[in-house]
Amino acid sequence: MRMRFRLIVILAVALAFWPIGSRAATTMTASVDKTNVSMGSYLTLTITVESGEQQVPTPQLPELSAFDVYSSGQSQNISWINGNLSSSISFTYILSPKREGQFVIAAATVNVGGQSYASTPITVNVMPARTAPTTPSPPASAPPSAEGAQRPHDRQIFITAELDRESAYVNQPVTYIFRFYQGEPLLGNPEYTRPSLPGFWVEDLPPQRKFTTVTGNVRYEVTEIRTALFPTDAGVKAISPAEVKATVRSRRRTRVRDPFGFFGDDFLSLGDRGESLNLVTKSLKLNVLPLPTEGRPDDFSGVVGQYTLDARADVRTVNVGDPITVTVTVTGEGNVKSVPAPRFDSSAAFRTLPAGTSEQIATSDYKVSGKKVYEYVFVPQRPGTYRVPSFSFSYFDPNARRYRTLRTDSLEVTATGAAADFTIPSLSLNKDQVSDLAADVRFLKTDGSRLRLRSGIGVFGWAFWLGHAIPLMSLVGFMVWRRRELAIAADPVGRRRRSAYRTALAQLSLATGDRSNTADNLATTLLQYYCDRFNRAASGVHREEMRNDFTREGIPTAHIEDFLTLLDECDRSRYAGTSGGQSGGAVADRARQVLARLEGVSR
Repeated sequence: MRMRFRLIVILAVALAFWPIGSRAATTMTASVDKTNVSMGSYLTLTITVESGEQQVPTPQLPELSAFDVYSSGQSQNISWINGNLSSSISFTYILSPKREGQFVIAAATVNVGGQSYASTPITVNVMPARTAPTTPSPPASAPPSAEGAQRPHDRQIFITAELDRESAYVNQPVTYIFRFYQGEPLLGNPEYTRPSLPGFWVEDLPPQRKFTTVTGNVRYEVTEIRTALFPTDAGVKAISPAEVKATVRSRRRTRVRDPFGFFGDDFLSLGDRGESLNLVTKSLKLNVLPLPTEGRPDDFSGVVGQYTLDARADVRTVNVGDPITVTVTVTGEGNVKSVPAPRFDSSAAFRTLPAGTSEQIATSDYKVSGKKVYEYVFVPQRPGTYRVPSFSFSYFDPNARRYRTLRTDSLEVTATGAAADFTIPSLSLNKDQVSDLAADVRFLKTDGSRLRLRSGIGVFGWAFWLGHAIPLMSLVGFMVWRRRELAIAADPVGRRRRSAYRTALAQLSLATGDRSNTADNLATTLLQYYCDRFNRAASGVHREEMRNDFTREGIPTAHIEDFLTLLDECDRSRYAGTSGGQSGGAVADRARQVLARLEGVSR
């Protein structure tokens, strides 16, 4: 009885002092991809903050008057290994030099947990521009022929807009190129308004490119801005016009007879308020092709581009129960943010847990590329030699117009030592000790005829057994709960599917009377419900694929069509600005009814 009581006390104390993860110290570093840069080129500044905090504010950049600064995004890696929380966030900036010389990029600062941290200064040398231009300029003999060029009457200033391709597949990158041609002085900085781009994932491609060209015997300073567009669904996409507001000098028809002509234009323009110009490009069209269904892998999630897959283990030999961290890296060109976690088969030889995810996006050479890193922890359960399962990832190659599946090699690892043994050693006695114990037994009565059974809270009554049963049942309940939590963590797809309906209902309860806002929220909620239920990525999903997925689950066609019709109405409402005469609450209630029928829930 004392042994049982001690065991219960030990288990209770162990649970009460369950180890709590510590937080890593905060550090801040800054680096550049090169310290020598020429005029007309650019360099990349990366500021990395490593901390035990999950949320880190944006660093404060130093004064950088010698450079044009463009933000190029950020990437974050959060990991939880052996109870230790660590977070690494990288902020990327593009620096385009304005003048030659040697400059010091002073320390950037960030405030984490009430304490300020700073990076180390970096010295950069800006050299003269190379004799050969780093980027080709348009031919001087040919005037701009981009679709959407607009030139004001007798003004030497105009803008153009074009796409680098006329057709593309869903989620294939398309470059939108905007150019501002300036052949006369401006009074102030022009204001550029990018076109609205519904139906696209958008990624800026810094830095701005500047060059000089001659058209019609006029020398123009050209500013070029590029943007990467990733279409989300098939069809003919219309891109609205871009707009620039600029102020130029007013035209003076009597300039030849001006008695003050001796002083020149600069003198006369001192009181000139200028003439405002509103430049607008023509709209563009892009034919977005649907992804082919022939040869589509089962694990395809809509990723388009060119990619590679690699898996590495930090160690190959460990003791039983020690972790093996496997890093899986997907690298390539395309919409890297839409890359899902590679698939792998579970193994009974390991206990597997996700350890963190990070991504790095690059826009060098005006192309979107980068890598996405997934980390997993494999814990061997028994001694022996095993193979960590291989990882697979599928994508569509638009250049080859075919699907490709990448697969890594399985990694051989060895677990040494004995399997963990949590059994309690039994009490063993030799014959002499048994005889000594027997000699201590004294019988008080030899006749048991007058003994009677007594109930109640005695030594072996109901209170005794209840006192033993409650801790044992608590321990069993904790182990069952722990096992269930581990199973849920190892099955993110199932957890996402089970919570799809609840998440959608929670979002629908937030619908307001603002019709445009409600239509946008409802469209997002319906699309997210489908993606969660069937483990799909939001990019590249089309209506026929939705219909096929619902049909495979045996859902009636009428319910499927109700869902797709409502989704189309929401899309038309938020893009066309119409509401169909329904209030936000009515549309939200209709969405609840549609989802309830899909789930088979009676309302």
